[in-house]
Order: sequence, then C-alpha cells, then structure tokens
Amino acid sequence: MQPDLKKYELDVLTKLISMDTVSKTGKSLVNCYEYLKKEMEGISHVQTIYGSDGTRNLLADVNGIGPRILVAAHYDVVPAGTGWTYNPFEANVEGDKVFGRGSADDKGGVAVALALLGASNGRWNLTVALTGDEEVGGENGLNAVIGKTGKAYDIAIILDSFSKEVHCGASGVVSGKIIVKGRGGHAGYPYLSDNPIYKLPEVISRLKKFSELREEKLSALKAPAGSPKVKVWGRFTPTVIEAGDRTNVIPNEAVIKFDMRLLPDEDRDAAFEELKSFIGSLSAVELAEVKGGGNYFTDPRTPIVSAFTSYILERLDSKECVGELGGDDGKYSSKAGIPTVGYGVIDDDSNIHGANEFVRLSTMMKVTENMAGALDKLAALNF
Repeated sequence: MQPDLKKYELDVLTKLISMDTVSKTGKSLVNCYEYLKKEMEGISHVQTIYGSDGTRNLLADVNGIGPRILVAAHYDVVPAGTGWTYNPFEANVEGDKVFGRGSADDKGGVAVALALLGASNGRWNLTVALTGDEEVGGENGLNAVIGKTGKAYDIAIILDSFSKEVHCGASGVVSGKIIVKGRGGHAGYPYLSDNPIYKLPEVISRLKKFSELREEKLSALKAPAGSPKVKVWGRFTPTVIEAGDRTNVIPNEAVIKFDMRLLPDEDRDAAFEELKSFIGSLSAVELAEVKGGGNYFTDPRTPIVSAFTSYILERLDSKECVGELGGDDGKYSSKAGIPTVGYGVIDDDSNIHGANEFVRLSTMMKVTENMAGALDKLAALNF
C-alpha cells in the first residue's frame, strides 16, 4: 500500500467532497470526472465510458495474476438537503471522522478504490470502475460500463456498502401507485359525488394485510445486524397519499404510492403477479406505474465468492454473508452473470443521505487493507 495510506485517502476524499457531484445536476460533475481521470492515468490505462445521457464513467485496468476482479464505486451523490452543521461540500475533519455529502456514500469508497489501484503493481488482475449516476439508478453508470466494454470478470465487488458485513445480494425496489376511484364534483353538493378519500381507510387497512403477507416471505440470506428478523424479509410500504388540489372540489380519485422490497432471491415477475392479484381483489381500485426490481442473489458457496468473503469475514464480527435491505449497482454485474458481492466504508452511524454524513478514516484504511488481503488470496488461488 502507499507509505502513508491515511494521508493519501484523506487527500483524495477532501478533494472529492469539495466538488458538488449531485447526480445529473451537480456543478462539479465534470471537474470531478477530470480529477479522477488524472489520478487513474498516473497508474494505468483509463477509458471513459459514456452513458446514453452523457454520464461520464471511468474504467482502469491493471494486469497481474489470478482472476479478473471488478471493483466498482460511484462519485455522484444525493442532494445535500438541510440541517447541516457543516458546509456539506467542504470536508470537515473532527478526529477520525470526515464530514461532507457523499463522504461515506460513496466518495470514501472511491478513495479506497484508487488506493487499491495504486497498490496493484502486478499483484492482481484488477479493473476499477468509477461511475457517475448510481444515486439515480445506475442505468447510465455501471450498466453502461459493463454493457459497452464487453469485458469478462470473474467477480465484482461493489465498494458501496457497510463495513461490518459482506453482502451476497440485495433487495432492490419496486414502486408504483394504487388509484382509488371515485366521482368528483362540487364540495358544496357532496351527495352528487363519490368521494374517494372516504375509501382510503379501508384500502389502507387491506394494504396493511398485504404488507403482513410480504413480511412472511424470507430469503435464504441472513438479514443485516440489528434487523428485526433473522432472514431478509419481504416488505411493502405505502409512502405517499395524494388527493385533490382545491378545497372546494371533490377529486375523481385518490392515489397511494408505495415502495415494495423484494427478497434478493425472489422472482420479480412472480412478486409482480402477486401484487396485481391482491390489488385486483379490491373494488374500485387500480394498480398503475409498477416498475423496478434490481434484486439479485449470489450463492455464497460459489468458490471465488467463498474465497473472497471468508477472508473478509474472518476480520469482521459478522461471520456469514447477509442480504442488503436496499439496492445497489450490483444488479447490473449480477445480471451480466458476474458473481457479485458488496463491501464498503459505511458505518452504522454514518448517516448516509442525511445531514452531517461522515466516514471514519480508520474504517477506510481497514477496508483498504482487508480488500488488499482478500485480493491477494484470490490471486494466490489462481482461479
């Protein structure tokens, strides 16, 4: 590794946080891309892979021994939001913590990926992908990188995860809306209308039953530490209610928007059909705009996956792969047939996507050292 790993990673992280790289709209997206490109060019050959919308993604290859390993991280971030004690686009260091938007998700991961690239020096067949649109789905990020390069990888490590566990799958997300039908009219003559708002309590009560049915579905993968269930479980959550826009007008319909999380190892189409069947049993209700998925499952017993995860897990409190309750870019590498795992620099209290997000330098260094050791193990096994 670099003689002073902490200094290097802090320097990279400080520069990255200072750039506003909010997905699609950040004023420093191009500057960040150019900075990362320059950093990577000092080590290896670098390609720019453009998404269909112009998103700039970087791909660097170094040659060594063993399997071809893809390490992916993203440099785009979510909007800063409010409630910050610090300038969200200025790195603030307090002891071991570095505060700033994207510090843990995922600019700390980007710094680790660059450190690994610099440490490769013939040790590994390593490819590092740094992408620019993970926070808005990744379609023009890792998806474009994998699709346009056509490279073959033996394993993908998504460096955008928690530090105390290794993920062998992710839940993904399905969204949509449930339209409760009625008949609109003048609020002064309610008897001439059929107000859909009055139907909401009954529909919501039925949706709670569906949520309970989803909770009974369990994955083969263990849930992350601190979860209320031992295994990753199905989830269905109404999140938004919309009805009308004027006080004197009874609306024609009310809308309930929802978030549904799949099991990593669940068939998406079967889950869709289950949802459609349930909603179809409700009167005067329509299901619309159902989309999403992105769940994926990696068998922990796959030899190369087992070799990587066993090394990492020996150094963590967690002793087996778990399933991610959310989603990540691993859906694209997994879809391409690449065994995919998640590991990263996020700590439980990092407050990703919230105010005063931070990453610990000690966590970054530990992840870097663990990754290097695991890659050495893969190279020695020479898959």
